[in-house]
Amino acid sequence: MAEQAGVAPSAQSVGESLMAKLAQLQRVDAVSRLLRPHYPDDSVCGPLASAVVAEVGRARTFDRFACRLVDADGPSASLAELPLRVLHRLFLAARSGPPAAAPPGVDAPVVSFDSLRRARTTLDDFSKFYLPLHGLAQVDFFRWLPQLTFVEAAIYQLDQDNEELARRGRREAEAAGPTEAALRAVLEGEGLLLPEVEAELAAGREYWALERRLCAAMLRRPVGSEEDRREPVGWGEVLEASSLKSFDYRLRAFLRVDEVLTDVADDLFDYEKDVAQNSFNVLRGAVHAFGEEAPLRLAAEIGRLEREHEAALQALPEGQRAAYCRCRADAMARRPRSGKWVFPRVLLPAQEEAHRAALLRGGGLEGGGGSDSDSPSS
Repeated sequence: MAEQAGVAPSAQSVGESLMAKLAQLQRVDAVSRLLRPHYPDDSVCGPLASAVVAEVGRARTFDRFACRLVDADGPSASLAELPLRVLHRLFLAARSGPPAAAPPGVDAPVVSFDSLRRARTTLDDFSKFYLPLHGLAQVDFFRWLPQLTFVEAAIYQLDQDNEELARRGRREAEAAGPTEAALRAVLEGEGLLLPEVEAELAAGREYWALERRLCAAMLRRPVGSEEDRREPVGWGEVLEASSLKSFDYRLRAFLRVDEVLTDVADDLFDYEKDVAQNSFNVLRGAVHAFGEEAPLRLAAEIGRLEREHEAALQALPEGQRAAYCRCRADAMARRPRSGKWVFPRVLLPAQEEAHRAALLRGGGLEGGGGSDSDSPSS
């Protein structure tokens, strides 16, 4: 009995739990009284009051609460039609008692300036490229500016942390840190942690694991050595990593193959830098898998992707297809190197270490480093 008593909840904790439940019921009751003149049916008023209290707990401020009501679906959507003074009274009634704790990431410093800088190009693409495909104007971007900026910067921060592990040849990931916790908490608090988003975040973790494994193998396998025979770099894994690389774009659902082709173009542009920093790069992986035949093998894969891309493009509705073509033309005008496949001179695995050493002697290689292309993991 003594052991059981040792693990049982204390009287104080039970009392605190009961008081918290009572306070919650009091808030729901207060909101119900304010709603009843507008929703006399108890079967509607009661659930709506509970929803308001829960929504206010997530929103934390009145302006966020009001914005969330504008975007709400279902019964809660009707609340947006109430006068602003009524909404403010509902907010105050639902907030009686201690404020809800802020989710991690709302106040904690979890992203660096460099991750924000690297997110710039992705956010620019989103506002200029993705919004028109959905019939939205660029001004609509600002409606979701805080969420988009934080999520993309957090993903770049996680990517940058993983790049540092890969650069050192580390295979195992470190325990989830504050950035990942903040990302998930903010997505959940905004009602955006949907199964589809969970799946893409899982794809990101899979990509980072592949990146670490491939970069460790490419860093440590001298050609012809016992390790080379024991642990070859497989072309299948290289292509899988390349296909997963833009998982953050897939949170915004577009032509998958278009993003893969964009990443391949970025990898060709960043090839020597990625070799120097021991980062994942699809051309580098091809060289480790095929040697001097790598450009031909990768060119064949690019051809296959372009055929798949054309088929996917033709399957789009006419309006979206026209919007895509306009946006692509604008993007190519802004980026002169886009639209052309230019292969750099490849470095065979045995030449990589000398390349790094030469850059170190010349002061051209620094740890961490940003990306020339500002694309994820490049």
